[in-house]
Amino acid sequence: MTPEFEIERTLVLSTKHIPENEGDLLQEAGETDTGSILQHPVYNYTYGWKIWIPAADWNAAMKALEVVPFTKRLIRLAHALGCQWLRLDADGCIHEDLPQRPFSALEQLAEAAGNSADPSCHT
Repeated sequence: MTPEFEIERTLVLSTKHIPENEGDLLQEAGETDTGSILQHPVYNYTYGWKIWIPAADWNAAMKALEVVPFTKRLIRLAHALGCQWLRLDADGCIHEDLPQRPFSALEQLAEAAGNSADPSCHT
């Protein structure tokens, strides 16, 4: 009998889909073992971050991500697509349907308040 292979799906997007301040928080989170303020694994690499998409304790994970609302939105999208990882890469694809830099202060406030459309709700 052939053993099963474990295959993990990863959504790869450009780092341009998050504001620089969120990139700073991801960088900080990736420098700790627990993900620091995000409370789940974030891994730094030369050109961005690899972020684990939680399967369990979804509500708790989403609450911890309130400090990075644009990243949270991308994590929700990755989750809706059945991915286990989100990779934000400097050379990743830029999708016109998603917000991208430069973000205005007004856009950042609206996203933090939860007043923008959630892409995971669209089919």
